[in-house]
Amino acid sequence: MFGTTRFILAVSVVVFHLTNYSSVIGFYSVQGFFILSGYLMTSVMRNKYKYNITGITVFIIKRIVRIYPAYWFSILISLIVITLDPITSQMCHPFLTFPNDFSQWISNIFLFGKTSSSKLIPPGWSLLTEFFYYILISLYLTKYNTLISLWFLFSIFTTFYLNFYTDDNNWIEYLYFDPLSSSLSFSIGALIFVIAKKINILYNIFQGTYSVIILNMIIITFFFISTTLFNPHCNLKEFKVSYYINMTLIALIILILSNTTTTNLIFKKTDSFLGELSYPLYLLHWPIYSAIQSLFWRLSLPNYDIVILLVVILSIIIISVFSIIPFERYIKFKFETKFFEK
Repeated sequence: MFGTTRFILAVSVVVFHLTNYSSVIGFYSVQGFFILSGYLMTSVMRNKYKYNITGITVFIIKRIVRIYPAYWFSILISLIVITLDPITSQMCHPFLTFPNDFSQWISNIFLFGKTSSSKLIPPGWSLLTEFFYYILISLYLTKYNTLISLWFLFSIFTTFYLNFYTDDNNWIEYLYFDPLSSSLSFSIGALIFVIAKKINILYNIFQGTYSVIILNMIIITFFFISTTLFNPHCNLKEFKVSYYINMTLIALIILILSNTTTTNLIFKKTDSFLGELSYPLYLLHWPIYSAIQSLFWRLSLPNYDIVILLVVILSIIIISVFSIIPFERYIKFKFETKFFEK
């Protein structure tokens, strides 16, 4: 029952990037994605793949199949947009340009490599962070509850260290983009798996469709309140407090949702569909935003943030429904049929 949550987090990132409405919710949302990934990947490894060589190999291959096909499809769309209007693309995002050399192409296509001035999918940095922790999670880091607890304690220590020694001018680099700073989020997600097996006090309260909706509305409400109260450019210390409060809140909601069920088939399908939309939304919002801005400027249409935002989201939904989601399903089906259903 995490599809709606993933969709909310993805839309929050889009709002953060494409409007002037909020200066905080993008930071909250990405860490929410990392916490959820930490929980889900730990759950998959513990319950399905069991940390043997075969299991680890299959897990890593499936992560590659999950991440890269849609990512490459999005790169193709981005290249088309940049080709049609390179000036507008770079105006919308300074890194939304053609790679200048072979190393930049490699960096864009495979996510690995030196820092590039060309980012065909600007949020791609987070995929590399995700993949890094996928590997760590599969390599016995989450095999035992004790290891998860030690990882969490290590992450707490590194978080205090980074906050204490990082200059305020460099906080976004070391407390957000640096993969080490994301250790706390992924370790919290892994810890949720441990706690969820032991605690069921709230499970009988939060059951059914309305509970899922309420829990996700709490996330939206907190994002709205935080947008009103906190701004890292005005008061960084207050923002940092809200940043870690947000992580705690999302962790608690994921903990509750981990054992929340509903018998409403329509809601289940809707939740699953929203979850499928979240990845294309996250990948495509910058190139599609560039394309929409170019179209609006050429047609002399009014350039209102909310209108542009809604058109971008609707456009990505249409692209997803008719291309990316069927493509992902086909790749997954062919891959699993060929390698895992013999």
